[in-house]
Amino acid sequence: VRTERAVSSTTAMDRAIESAKRRVISDIAPDKWNMRRYASNVDLSLDAWDVDPFPRIDGQCTTPEEFRARFMDPQQPCTITGLCEDWPAMAWGFDSFAERFAEMEFKCGTDDNGDSVMLPMRTFAQYASSSPDDDHPLYLFHNLDGEESDTNPPGWEADIIADYKVPPFFKSKNDMFDGIPLERETRPPFRWFAWGPARSGSYIHKDPLS
Repeated sequence: VRTERAVSSTTAMDRAIESAKRRVISDIAPDKWNMRRYASNVDLSLDAWDVDPFPRIDGQCTTPEEFRARFMDPQQPCTITGLCEDWPAMAWGFDSFAERFAEMEFKCGTDDNGDSVMLPMRTFAQYASSSPDDDHPLYLFHNLDGEESDTNPPGWEADIIADYKVPPFFKSKNDMFDGIPLERETRPPFRWFAWGPARSGSYIHKDPLS
C-alpha cells in the first residue's frame, strides 16, 4: 500500500510539474528542458566562481548614515553581514518550510496570457528535492502582498512576512513607497518570496516595475 501511494504521489507530482512547464514555457516540450545538459556541464561549486568580490561590512557596526555615505550615494556594491541573526526565518529549513506551507499555492511563472502559474508547496518541494536535471528548473517567485489563488486563504502570506524585518539601511525618508497605502490596488508589489533548486532563477533583466 505504501509503495502504491508513493507511486501515485510521484505520478501526480510529475503531471503537475509537466503541466506547469507547458504553461510557463509553451514553446519547449517538458522533456526538452534538459537539452543543453547544464546539470552535467556547468560547475556551480563555490570553487568555480570568484565569489563575493565586493567589500564586506558588519551591519551591526555600521550606521545607516555611514552606509549611505560609503555605499549608497556613490553606488558602490557591498556585502552586508550580521543583519539576519534575529530573524525567525533563519530557522527555516527545506523540510520544515515545505511542511509548514504544504497546502499553500505559490507562483512559479506566468503563461502566454499573463496569468499566474501556481503550484502547491508540497508538489514543488517534491520536484525541487528530486534534483531535477532541467537546464533552468522551475522556481517560485511569489508576491507576498497577495497572488490570486482559488485555494489560498486571504492574507496567509503574513506568516512569512512576520519571519523577517527590513534592515535599517533600507528604511529611508526618501522611500516613496512609504507614502503609498499598503492596499494592493494602489501599491505595486514590493515583497517577494523566491526559492528554487540549482540553476533556477531569472535571466538578467530590467525590473518591469521600475
